[in-house]
Amino acid sequence: MTSTRAKERLADRISGGLLLVLGLAVVVTAYGFYVPYQYEPLGPKAMPYLVGGILMLCGVRLVAVQPQRAMAQSRAQGIGLWWHQLLLMALLLGYGLAYELLGFVVANIIVSFGLAWLCGARLIWCCAVALGLTLAGHLVLVQVLGLQLPAGLLQGWL
Repeated sequence: MTSTRAKERLADRISGGLLLVLGLAVVVTAYGFYVPYQYEPLGPKAMPYLVGGILMLCGVRLVAVQPQRAMAQSRAQGIGLWWHQLLLMALLLGYGLAYELLGFVVANIIVSFGLAWLCGARLIWCCAVALGLTLAGHLVLVQVLGLQLPAGLLQGWL
């Protein structure tokens, strides 16, 4: 294993371990939720369990399985792996902080575009992914599941 490969593998293990801890924290926190009235079949406790489980599965994948590296054309090569991970964390933290202010549609377009760009997609694909995921997600969450999403900057348009 080359030195670069060893560094990438170490970064994967660190990221995987953090995902495992974060997923476990989400599940433990959700276990303590008290729901006085359950108005849907799944209820509000299902989503944190689902998110925590997915985070833990991703963490196990990064820790235990040797990933296939297809980052030759990725942005990570140009900006460095640690900066790449810091940008990713900043993007996701910004999403969490600005979600209600910007609204579901605007926040998801920004985050989806940023994630696609960080993964090395060309500009046209970044736009297509951002618009496609946001519109499909909004359709499913509002029309199919009947959830109320924050409109944010698009208040009065949605």
